[in-house]
Amino acid sequence: MTYEKGEKLGEYALSSPKGETRLCLTVDYDRAELVYLTAALCDEAGTLKTGADEELMAEVEGAKLLGFGSGDPKPLMNYNTGRAKTYKGRAQLILKKQAGFPIHVSVSSNTGKTAYILL
Repeated sequence: MTYEKGEKLGEYALSSPKGETRLCLTVDYDRAELVYLTAALCDEAGTLKTGADEELMAEVEGAKLLGFGSGDPKPLMNYNTGRAKTYKGRAQLILKKQAGFPIHVSVSSNTGKTAYILL
């Protein structure tokens, strides 16, 4: 906790992931033309597992996949192949919308985990 002159300003808690790893897919940005999604390896409570990395494959309908990658400084895959390896548990997809179409995104891992989102 952070205090100033006896008044609590803020609070922060750290927690470690527990249990089984699952694949989470969340929207980071959704505006006029572009959508940014994060694919992450999380526990059942949604806590990021930074020590877990897996190869991911993405399938997109209703939008164009502009890029799929992670913060890995030495990636082994190109950003436009629909494949990426997570780095510290995360990867990002960048999509370009197609007017009038719903967007379906499916991400799966090489270990059988899957996540879906409909926009």
